[in-house]
Amino acid sequence: MKPEGRRKSAVTQVKVIRDGVKYYIIYMPRKARIDYPGLTHHIMARTFNDLLLFTGDEDRHYYLSLLSRRIKESGFLCYAWALMDNHVHLLLKTNEKPLWCLMKPLNSDYSRWYNRKYERRGPLFVDRFKSIATQDQGYLEQIIRYIHLIGILFFEPVITAQIRNALQTINFPPYFTSSIYFIGPYL
Repeated sequence: MKPEGRRKSAVTQVKVIRDGVKYYIIYMPRKARIDYPGLTHHIMARTFNDLLLFTGDEDRHYYLSLLSRRIKESGFLCYAWALMDNHVHLLLKTNEKPLWCLMKPLNSDYSRWYNRKYERRGPLFVDRFKSIATQDQGYLEQIIRYIHLIGILFFEPVITAQIRNALQTINFPPYFTSSIYFIGPYL
């Protein structure tokens, strides 16, 4: 098998000859992330093989301290966050800097710290972070509600179905931001 490659703009095409037959393999780049100043993103970062991202409060405190530092450096706004066992949810509003300026150093710094602490090697996160961009006020309220509810429902498994249904009908006022109410000393 002898690969021959040539580059056409952002698409890589590789010709493979196997047993006298030519095969063409086309590698497409990943889809570009929608990002421009002032856009709000629902961000999710999941661990590789559902590895525990936070095994205790020390891990959560360290991640939040990194998040706080990176948000202050970037000037982004954080409306909501939830730290689950194997993934995180963030709701961030960007400024003139692109989203990766916060997320890449945040995830790589935490990964290095985590790998050193637990004496492991390799990637911690399964892929680059996922993000859903929006400017729709109704969707933003739903995402804030969702992020807060998953945090409540995850850490309080004994919540009854009636309480769970009541929590889902909460209407947040238009001025509500969890960065003031929930984040406390971190952000």
